[in-house]
Amino acid sequence: MKWTTWVFALFFLGGCLNGTPAAKQSASLTQTQWNIVEISGYDGALTRRAYLYLSEANESRVSGFAGCNRFGGTYTKTADRLSFGPLMATRMYCPAMPQENALFNALKQVERFTLEHDELTLIGKDKPLLKLRTASPTP
Repeated sequence: MKWTTWVFALFFLGGCLNGTPAAKQSASLTQTQWNIVEISGYDGALTRRAYLYLSEANESRVSGFAGCNRFGGTYTKTADRLSFGPLMATRMYCPAMPQENALFNALKQVERFTLEHDELTLIGKDKPLLKLRTASPTP
C-alpha cells in the first residue's frame, strides 16, 4: 500500500514540476477580440466595454462595439502598418457617446501597430492612440 502511494505521489509531482515554464505567446492580430482599455485624449472612464475584431487578412474586415453602437468596415495591413477604411455604425444615442466619438476619431488616425503578448497598441503619426487587450490572456 505504501509503495503505491509513493509511486502515485512521484508521478503527480513530476507532472506538476516539469521544469521550465511555457513561453508566453503573442495573441494573433486577427481572429481575436480586442478589448479597448485606453483611448488617447479621452480622460473619462471607459463606461461600456468597447472592443474590435479583425477578420482574417484575406477578408480585411473590422467589426466591433464602440460603447453605444456596433460598427464595421475594412482595414489594410502590411507588415506593422495598419489603417482603417470608412466605418459604418448603428446610430443609437447613450451616455457613452463621448467615449465612442473618441474611439472613432482615434481609429481614423491609426497608421501602425505593435503587438506584445496579449496587448495591442494602435499608433498614429507620433503617439499611441489606443491600447487593447485580449479577452483572455494567451498562456
